[in-house]
Amino acid sequence: MQNNTTKKRTGYLAAILAAVLLCLITFMGFAAKPAPTASADGEPTSGEGYRIGVSVPDESPYKEYMNSAISLFDFDYELLESNCYNDVAMQIEIIYNFIVLQVDALIIAPVANDGSLQIVLDQAYNEGIIIVVLGEPNPDYPDGITYIMQGDYYDLGFNHAEWIFQNPDINEESVIYVYYYLNENGDLYKQGVIDGLATFGIFANVECIPVTDLNKVYDQAEAVFKMREEKGLPDIDEIVTYSTAIAERILDCSYAVGYHDDTSGIGIRAFAYGGTDSGDGEANELDEEYKEEYENYKQLTAQIIAGTVAALLNGEINGGSIISLGFAPGYAKYVSK
Repeated sequence: MQNNTTKKRTGYLAAILAAVLLCLITFMGFAAKPAPTASADGEPTSGEGYRIGVSVPDESPYKEYMNSAISLFDFDYELLESNCYNDVAMQIEIIYNFIVLQVDALIIAPVANDGSLQIVLDQAYNEGIIIVVLGEPNPDYPDGITYIMQGDYYDLGFNHAEWIFQNPDINEESVIYVYYYLNENGDLYKQGVIDGLATFGIFANVECIPVTDLNKVYDQAEAVFKMREEKGLPDIDEIVTYSTAIAERILDCSYAVGYHDDTSGIGIRAFAYGGTDSGDGEANELDEEYKEEYENYKQLTAQIIAGTVAALLNGEINGGSIISLGFAPGYAKYVSK
């Protein structure tokens, strides 16, 4: 566990790491140049050089970074790109197709990190294909895979606690709910929030709600809202979660049951990894505050992806590394009261 006194915004960590890697990229002679037109159905584009297979779903948080990274490839390549529409079976089929087409490198953002791609990735690796996974490491996958991931979750939780600290209305009587997935990353996030609140001297009433099934989040939130209303308990002041999908279901529920009602003055704020305002109030202050920092983060992330792929293809580095970028600074869903 990280020392509380050393915590800083993950944006700083990301910027430092990115700057170091950017120096490496610059040393390699890396520079931006226009990319060929990508194929949406997996057919190669015109051109010669390395054949690159890309399977990053449109729904993936890495999609935007990947699009920017492609424009920075400074080598001759053919691009094969297919959207699996967030379907695991379709993504497996796409990867098998890339293997048949003898790609030199495979860049994927797995739809699920449950090991479902193990067999097809084993085959790709045994065929000598360079594999870059945008996402968390999976012990079931070949050791030679290179991971580029956003993290860490403890840091993100700590930063969410800092955002809560910036709310002048928070006091020891405030009510804070933490929704987190019941897994290792969720536990890290929850602990980061708890440690952050303690570090900033926020001794409020904190309730932690584990999530085991995304489809049940709405029901969980409804039970919480109704329970507090029936018992006459104070309104919730803050809800934090690192999952956009969790946040959206909680917010939908809060409106449906009448817990979040602009006219009555009852409301909640929710932060979640996501980046867009839900549209229920004023401008998204957090996004505006961190907009420039996030744009820098996005640019550096694209450069790191492109530089890593180039270095792997050129044999300048070996596979098997884990590159942690930190979470995008200020990239949060904000709902104003």
